[in-house]
Amino acid sequence: MKLNRLVPNSVTYGCLIDACVKNGFIGQALQVFEEMKRDNQLPNTIIYTTLIKGFAKSQDLTKALDIFEQMKQDSDKKTRPNNVTYNSLIDCCIRCNDMMTAEELFGEMKVNHQTPPDLITYSTMIKGFCRQLNVERALILLD
Repeated sequence: MKLNRLVPNSVTYGCLIDACVKNGFIGQALQVFEEMKRDNQLPNTIIYTTLIKGFAKSQDLTKALDIFEQMKQDSDKKTRPNNVTYNSLIDCCIRCNDMMTAEELFGEMKVNHQTPPDLITYSTMIKGFCRQLNVERALILLD
């Protein structure tokens, strides 16, 4: 596209990032993300969430949290975390055996009226507690 002087937009970049993540090339997805920003294309919630899912897949909680922080600091109001973002990040925490961070994110959702926990949030948290053999906490959430 660039050789033909066509300017990729955020949808083009988003598709490329998604393809990289789905095929396990999270490093390349991050490179495309940085190129997108250099080309003055603003990442949206979907692109940030896609990267978080990629880091969940590769069990890299630190990088997932870094992307989440970038997202929250972004001045563009289109990049607010949504339920899918939080659920993906909680899933990453559970894959990385970090229930403390998962619980912090869950708590954030409970006080934020724009992203209250949904069925997927509760299911993911219950799965995390069960993986830790903390059935009592899982049952409390189930109630």
